[in-house]
Amino acid sequence: VMRFTDPDNLRKYMSNRVANYLRTIVESNLYNPDRLSVITEGMRKVTFWQNIDDPYTVEATPAYLNTTTGAIDVAGAAVKVENILGCLFDRDALGMVKRSTWSSATPFNSRGGFYNIYWHWTQTTWNSFDENFILLYAGTVTP
Repeated sequence: VMRFTDPDNLRKYMSNRVANYLRTIVESNLYNPDRLSVITEGMRKVTFWQNIDDPYTVEATPAYLNTTTGAIDVAGAAVKVENILGCLFDRDALGMVKRSTWSSATPFNSRGGFYNIYWHWTQTTWNSFDENFILLYAGTVTP
């Protein structure tokens, strides 16, 4: 079964340096730059993926759902993926929801003429494995 994502439902994230390179060097040297605009149009730039000191690397210990017990099991060793350039995914593949949002203000400070407002929320993230996701990286994955 062929599956594809409509351009309206495609989310594109690219490393800041790679995105700038695509727009300045590659796009300017193409005979038909509109063909590359399919990728670069609507693309969001990312300064770093997980750690600002190592902007192109993600390191995590995989966790998975044990279908027998229903518990979350953790894999043994951490996985390190280097040289991540970007990712493309369906709109429904990843998401974040802010819920239980509320704010509160401090009493008015007569001397300074101000008051502070504090915003609170609970953030929930979700990941659907039924949707398309493409990770663009250069190199190898080392366990």
